[in-house]
Amino acid sequence: MFRMDTVVRLEPGVLLQNLTRANAAKVKRLRWSVEEEDWFPVGHDSRVDRRFWTLLQASFYETYQRRGHRIFPHRVLDWVSLRTAAGGADVREHFSHFRGLPRLLEMGQNRYIEDWVRVFYATAWIAPERRAVHFMFGGQVFGLTRATIAGILGIDLVNVSLHERVYGDADPPRRALIGGIAPSHEVISRCFRQPFPPSYARVPSLLTAEAYTVHMALRRT
Repeated sequence: MFRMDTVVRLEPGVLLQNLTRANAAKVKRLRWSVEEEDWFPVGHDSRVDRRFWTLLQASFYETYQRRGHRIFPHRVLDWVSLRTAAGGADVREHFSHFRGLPRLLEMGQNRYIEDWVRVFYATAWIAPERRAVHFMFGGQVFGLTRATIAGILGIDLVNVSLHERVYGDADPPRRALIGGIAPSHEVISRCFRQPFPPSYARVPSLLTAEAYTVHMALRRT
């Protein structure tokens, strides 16, 4: 993992907003309850370095640094390691519904620069209903629509919001509104080491090596 210089460069006499004591309501008002033209106005603010479009974006970046917001290290799970952990089973078939995954895995995965991630979090603007996301990268404003992201991942767009079905309009911290139906014992038992009678608890420690590997891979992505 590479680290870049995290100092925010400003013109002399220019100060950032101190948001370290901002409550949730203020953060929401400044950060999320804004229009795109306010978050990304027509012209770049020349008083702040090119990683940010406005002083407010740079202020959030600086606040995240001061408050010690953690970003977990980037890890790559390769097929060889997964196959070894699964006892030799080819686990790729369990991910075949991600049609764009093979292409993504062909891209270079060696460069993970933490500051790029921090700048993204400090500058991202998400359109209503998550239609698109706009963010800063390399001194430029980039935008990705839902259709573009779906095309990259190789998934189909549907007019169903799982987030809305699970959380509705509940404010954080959220709790699921639907419980779903647990798979039957006949369906689920093949994922566990045998014998696996219905009285056994469905815990990860009893999964087969293949099922446990897939479970942990999905849990950490």
